[in-house]
Amino acid sequence: MELNSAILKRNAGLIYGVIILLGTILSGIVYNSTQNIKQNALLLVDHEIKVFERLQNLNSLFIEQELYLNEYYANQNREVYQTNFNATADKVSSDLVELAKVGVGLEYINQLSLIQLETIKLASEFDDNMQLGDASDSKMWDLARTHLEILAMYRIQIKPVIAKITESTNERIVKQYNNTKQSLDTTNQIVLAYSVMIILIAYFVGRAIRTSIMVSVRNRRLALFPERNPNAILSIDVTNEVKYTNPAMLRLLTNLKIDIDEFKEVIAIPLKETKSKVCTNHDQQDKFEVEIGDSTLECNLHWLSDLENWDLHILDITQKKRAEAQMHYQAFHDMETGLFNKNQFLADLEKVCEIDKNSVVGLVEVRHYSHLITRLGLQQTSEIIVQLALLLNKELKTLLQDVPHTLYRTSDKQFSVVVQSDICNREIANLVNKLEKIIETFSFENTVNLELDFGFTCFPEHASEAQTIVKSATIALDSAIKIDHSSLVIFSEQLGDSISKEIELTNDLRVAIEKQQLELYFQPQLDIQKTK
Repeated sequence: MELNSAILKRNAGLIYGVIILLGTILSGIVYNSTQNIKQNALLLVDHEIKVFERLQNLNSLFIEQELYLNEYYANQNREVYQTNFNATADKVSSDLVELAKVGVGLEYINQLSLIQLETIKLASEFDDNMQLGDASDSKMWDLARTHLEILAMYRIQIKPVIAKITESTNERIVKQYNNTKQSLDTTNQIVLAYSVMIILIAYFVGRAIRTSIMVSVRNRRLALFPERNPNAILSIDVTNEVKYTNPAMLRLLTNLKIDIDEFKEVIAIPLKETKSKVCTNHDQQDKFEVEIGDSTLECNLHWLSDLENWDLHILDITQKKRAEAQMHYQAFHDMETGLFNKNQFLADLEKVCEIDKNSVVGLVEVRHYSHLITRLGLQQTSEIIVQLALLLNKELKTLLQDVPHTLYRTSDKQFSVVVQSDICNREIANLVNKLEKIIETFSFENTVNLELDFGFTCFPEHASEAQTIVKSATIALDSAIKIDHSSLVIFSEQLGDSISKEIELTNDLRVAIEKQQLELYFQPQLDIQKTK
């Protein structure tokens, strides 16, 4: 249907004029209503809320007066009366004057003022009694207690008075609230009527500009597939027929060296599964990944219900995946030797504890590592450690054959090994003996002969938790290091107890030195008198 542009212009101008006129009238009404609401709100904030605050403050001040006189009675400190009580009394008088100014229950304010005058008078008499009376005379204290009892009675008398003022204030607030609510209701009714008018006008206008709306829909459709979008976009209908591919999609297919049909075959299964997930979860989108050759693609699937089409936004995340794989490798591998690192070692220990299978855990440390660095330098020492890692890994595979095991580099000078088999004691000694003979005959850099120390522990015989396993193996290694030349120590309960006692003795001596609890005694070895 073709529409005459002049008629559309004229009708649009007329409609806009009516809407503007109605909007102006509505704005005036809303403005007046807003002013009334504002006035009521300001009255509530500036008058009634301040009244509540002063009443609450006034009640607290009356209590403070009584507390100060009680403190005066308890401590006989006149400064409490002269400074604190008088200052509080002045605040009470000031608040009563302010409440009288705003015209809140003058009759009640007068009652409170009379009570306050009696309180001040009674406090003066209390002070005279405390100052002029004899502290050893019980009559003085009896009179003081009588004064305090009267003061407590005054405080009790003010409660109903303040309650009546509060009740009166509440009534005014309720009245103001009702006025405000009525203004809001009136405004809401007018706005609702205006909204209904706009809806009716929009309905009739919509019928006249249906063609324009259809054009707008087509424009929105085109906006979903901008030709210059750098990301590949593929649009398919409910029968999986391709409805649109943008230039970026064509470039992607060229780079992958496949055509659109081959691409559809590659994504067919994950696409079907993702569609099912979107429909099941009543969601509008989901994503999946596919690998094509050396490339990894992330496909974001969107369901456009108004168009009944599936849009597939495709991103090449190959570099991202490689970076993630590299980061994962670096997190669990030693970059010099390629062996697993300490992170993987601890994770594997947790798995050993979970499967609860007999295993052997060992720590291998290069003896005199710091001397190597001093003699050869850091770079050449690192090269020697790499050769040692390759040699240990190779020989362990040969010696253990089909026994599951893993070698780790857990520090610059230390290796760790986990053997998932029950080869404690004699088998470990034989294994270490063979390794030592191989290392003795191997010349590193043709200049260095290495010595290694070995500390082993058995799971679950010696430890049942990952941290305890590491601790036991470390104790065994430390004991091996104390022995001259290459040595092997297997953890035992006696060794653990000995180390624990040594640590405990060291700590006790440190504490004794700090607290100066050590004493020196001289034991004579020679009787000087008999030797003359």
